[in-house]
Amino acid sequence: MGFPKVTFRIIDAHECPKFKLSDVFAVTGVALFMHNQTENSFITTAVVHAPEDRESCKILCGDITKIIIEYERADKIPDCMISCSGCTGTIRLEHSLKIPLEESKVSEDNALQLAKYKDMLPSFPFFKNIDPKDINEITKYFKLKSFEKNSIVIRKGDPGGNLYIVASGEVEIINDVGLQIGTLGHGEVFGEMSLICEEDVGATVRAFIPCEILYLENKHFNKILKKYPTLYLYF
Repeated sequence: MGFPKVTFRIIDAHECPKFKLSDVFAVTGVALFMHNQTENSFITTAVVHAPEDRESCKILCGDITKIIIEYERADKIPDCMISCSGCTGTIRLEHSLKIPLEESKVSEDNALQLAKYKDMLPSFPFFKNIDPKDINEITKYFKLKSFEKNSIVIRKGDPGGNLYIVASGEVEIINDVGLQIGTLGHGEVFGEMSLICEEDVGATVRAFIPCEILYLENKHFNKILKKYPTLYLYF
């Protein structure tokens, strides 16, 4: 009988020689203590599937195996974070029951796209009241989307669903007859009022030049505000 796989995702990496931010590991296994009249035995099976094109690491596999031993089965491990016991570098991993295995590849690809903005995110007004060590945790909820010139990002009257941050390029706010009434550039936010006030989108926003937009879905917005109340200072 097989056991369900669970995932561990790297949420912080510093000079690790083998793995990178957002690498995902699929893990399965059991740990059993067997007692009878003649002997006491301990049996463990742990299978750690490293990301493709990555070498395996005995140190990290050992750390994950310890978690399986603690909870007896991989699929019984609760939401948690663990740190690799380390060699020349350090990494921190997150396990969450809310992240199905089939979403891992999508999340990994998204994180790789976001990586090019990693160094500039702390300069964005939205993140300035956040401790730098927490920015990686917050940005895992964001997604990145590209827009060609004149593409509509949000349209007036649509249900408010996301918060948007201009990662690169420039967008324009246009009125009901299609005339520009304002522009937003690098690091600026829009769409937040429709989330906070739970109202429809108040203005149409269109890509003025080719741009990339970070966006945060409504289902994650309140979760982040509760976890990081310093964001209220921004709003």
